[in-house]
Amino acid sequence: MAAATMRESERNVYLHPLVFLNMCDHFTRQLNSADSERKGQKVYGALFGVQNGLEAHIYDSFELIYTSELGEGVLDTEHLNTKKNQFSQVFPDYELLGWYATGKDPTEDDMLFHKK
Repeated sequence: MAAATMRESERNVYLHPLVFLNMCDHFTRQLNSADSERKGQKVYGALFGVQNGLEAHIYDSFELIYTSELGEGVLDTEHLNTKKNQFSQVFPDYELLGWYATGKDPTEDDMLFHKK
């Protein structure tokens, strides 16, 4: 019975290869940026797809504009809302499922970003 209960609450997340390509492209462009202030900074992005119960399919992503001003991270919500609206017009079944960040370990900035 315990095995049956575990399967019923099991979560499955499927990540489409396009999302990996988008993340790698975003990270590489930032790493090689000509802008010395942005060069090598952590990058953030949004994840879009379809969720049905405990199963999520992440099909696409886009970069988020996240800057640090006066020691505090600022998310460009206008950009986020514009992109969400564009996605919903082309892919009406897709929803914002989460976000990604590059880097080794979660930082305090990541936790602040998550709360926004």
